[in-house]
Amino acid sequence: MRKPDFLSLNLKEEFQLNNIVPTLTAALVAGAIAISNTIIYGTLVFSDELSPYVSSGVGVALFSGLVLSLVVGLIGSVPNLVAYPQAAIAPIQALFVAGIVQTMIANGAGMDQIFVTVIVGMAFSSFFVGIVFLTFGRFKLGKLIRFMPYPVIGGFLAGLGWLLVVGGMKVMSISLTTLAGFSQLFDTTLLLRWLPGFIFGAVLFVLVNRIKHFSVLPLSLLAGLILFYALVLILGLSLDSLMQTDWLLGPFPASSLWQPLTPGTLAQADWVAIVDQFETLAIMTITGLIAILINYSGIELETKEDIDFDQDLQASGLATLLTSLGGGPMGYPSTSLSILPQQVGAHSRLVGVFVSVLFALTLFLGSSLLEYLPRMIIGGLLVYFGLGLLYHWVVQTRKSLPKYDYFVLVLILIVIATVDLLMGVVVGMLVTLIVFSINYGRINLVRNSLTGKTYQSNVDRSIYHQDYLRDHGESILILKLQGFIFFGTAFQMLSQVRERANTPDLEHLRFVVMDFRLVNGVDSSAINSFLRLLQLADLHDFKLALANLSPEVELRLSVSGILAKGGDNLHLFPDLDHAVEWCEDLILYQDDLTVFSIPIIKNRLRKYFDAVRDLETFIGYLEKQKIPINTILIQQGEPPAGIYFVDRGLVRVELTSPTGENLRLRAMGDGTIVGELGLYLNRQASANVITELPTTVYYLSLEALSSMEKDHPHVAAVFHKYLARILSERLVNANATIKALLD
Repeated sequence: MRKPDFLSLNLKEEFQLNNIVPTLTAALVAGAIAISNTIIYGTLVFSDELSPYVSSGVGVALFSGLVLSLVVGLIGSVPNLVAYPQAAIAPIQALFVAGIVQTMIANGAGMDQIFVTVIVGMAFSSFFVGIVFLTFGRFKLGKLIRFMPYPVIGGFLAGLGWLLVVGGMKVMSISLTTLAGFSQLFDTTLLLRWLPGFIFGAVLFVLVNRIKHFSVLPLSLLAGLILFYALVLILGLSLDSLMQTDWLLGPFPASSLWQPLTPGTLAQADWVAIVDQFETLAIMTITGLIAILINYSGIELETKEDIDFDQDLQASGLATLLTSLGGGPMGYPSTSLSILPQQVGAHSRLVGVFVSVLFALTLFLGSSLLEYLPRMIIGGLLVYFGLGLLYHWVVQTRKSLPKYDYFVLVLILIVIATVDLLMGVVVGMLVTLIVFSINYGRINLVRNSLTGKTYQSNVDRSIYHQDYLRDHGESILILKLQGFIFFGTAFQMLSQVRERANTPDLEHLRFVVMDFRLVNGVDSSAINSFLRLLQLADLHDFKLALANLSPEVELRLSVSGILAKGGDNLHLFPDLDHAVEWCEDLILYQDDLTVFSIPIIKNRLRKYFDAVRDLETFIGYLEKQKIPINTILIQQGEPPAGIYFVDRGLVRVELTSPTGENLRLRAMGDGTIVGELGLYLNRQASANVITELPTTVYYLSLEALSSMEKDHPHVAAVFHKYLARILSERLVNANATIKALLD
């Protein structure tokens, strides 16, 4: 984590009137909203059997808000950050707590021990999440969250929206987790408990989305409270009776809202019941990571400031670790409250500090006021947050998402609503995996399909050999593969080879060359297709040449037994050029052309010269040389000296890099020419030419060529015409290869 800039705060400047007024204004508004949301968080988590302990639930949530707003506000990557326990996490925290409660009730535990275990469980969950956040930030793993499928995130957050609505109804004494709960909706005795709160949440949702101003939410809350107590006054109801009938959040015990954890508290907890909720804890952690990514992305977009996501993960992780010391829940910055300060002209880390002061005042001095909060207002706020998530992900994304993605999103929402949160995520990931496999399987594994006619190796051969290989090039099938190979894409490749092998109109297939240079992995599900490919090679009598295998892919094929089972029909090569060269050499060998009776240079050039006397004249300018193996004919970087006609033997063109590494560019055999480009361009040699076998060459020096052009210009013209044909054929072959790659 980089050094936080709060260490260089200029307090004198921060407290100047033009700076402190907008900072305090932003902190008061943001703090009021954050504290209200935090109270709602604690109320939702401590419901049902834990309702008698709701004051303590609100207390630990307020303690968490105090720590989070202070720590994240000071060491976050940008100013103005306001962090507290977020409503999006509340349903999962509630599931975590409910799991502990149900487990301990089944074991016959008393409510006091259950309460202690819940507080310790929340502390443990915050400790675990804090460690994960710190680890992800420290090792810059935050970007991994971006690989979570978008429809899964959307469906998950829509599901959280539904759970928030259900939680709001629960606060208002209506349970929608069963069909019986839905049947109670229109019970006349319960209608007044939930309908006003639901209408309040729906109206609040409409107002906030219609009127884009930070004051809408706090003013609406104030108006709701005034309206509630005005009705209480008109109807002549007493506050004590409202508390006794659960219309208000209180009464609270006389003790403080929050008590620090002690070693004795930890010893009283049922740790087995806590550990049993690890699956829910894992979901909570993943949700937190996703939510932080989404919130910080929104903050970055609205404030136009560069945010260090990894640093902020560490800041939230450290703050969450500290909240665990007091049993507080996890939290992270709010998007809306972190951009609010900028809207009122504030740009200071003191915003978070002042918000934490408000949390402290509420925690230690405000318990007598909190017990008078109406449950329908709190429940209405939860409904408002839930409707916001549902509207965004179910309604607004309908037109922007592809049908498959939207289907996955809605499916996850339905599963979460009817089964549970974990099953919704599991089903969503499975469906996404299936859809991804289908879509990815449609991508052609074969990037280019070539033949030996359109793609030749970098070996310059005699005109006779070149023509022969071109005429029989259809017997070589070259497949340039791409992407990840699994059962879907591998079957496509197998089908393409099978179709080519069974095509009677083409020359018999003798070689299948596969280039793995762009392949980034092979799944075990594709092994069966490779086994079928070997069987196909046996059946149709062709050989497989695999080129550019990465160590990982080669190991996979080796472990699966593919390489061993291939026998003489399967060969590996370091690159495509060597693989195609091997195929060409084998064609020439099998067709008895390796010792093809190529005439000496005089006979080879005869068809280019009309008169025998002119050919004799040309030969007279050449110097016959017998060169031993590993002799440098042309030195890289040297000026051009002449042209070599390779009569018998083999030479290689090799480039030496600045680091001293040698790279083979071409191999050139009988009947080829080297050195002609340097002669025409009058440039230093760009590569070395070295004999690989004892080689017989005919050498035409620059001096000899100059004499020929001066004394026998018509002979020199024929020679230049011959070189022009050689260069043109190379260009035609290169264009054919490029065209084949582009088709």
